[in-house]
Amino acid sequence: MEYYEAMVGDGESTTFYFTFPFFGVNDIHVKVNDVEQTNYIMTPNPTPNDADTEYTGGTVEFLTAPANGDRITIYREIELVRHIDYQPTKKPEYKLTRAKTIEHKIKKHTGFGNNSNIGGFIGGINNNT
Repeated sequence: MEYYEAMVGDGESTTFYFTFPFFGVNDIHVKVNDVEQTNYIMTPNPTPNDADTEYTGGTVEFLTAPANGDRITIYREIELVRHIDYQPTKKPEYKLTRAKTIEHKIKKHTGFGNNSNIGGFIGGINNNT
């Protein structure tokens, strides 16, 4: 599976769709003509109802339409950090939630190796070796 979408601007469209899975809004990055962008709004689709659900695509809406012929790249880059301390839980009712959280974190960390490989070097990992 590819974890990026490449499109071309037409000078009028401001909304662009992507369909690859991701874990959090900070995993999504946007470049126009190979320059990282910040002037856009990213909306996940659908919005998960709990923290242990991954997103399945979404939209990127630019505040100003990219120019005709601009190369737009929406890609996933997962930051490899530990978000939770896996200490024993004393309350039995939390066991299922804890198991789902651990499963989600394992999926996220195994997905780290599947970041987009745009230009061969992203996030400190050279994928062209």
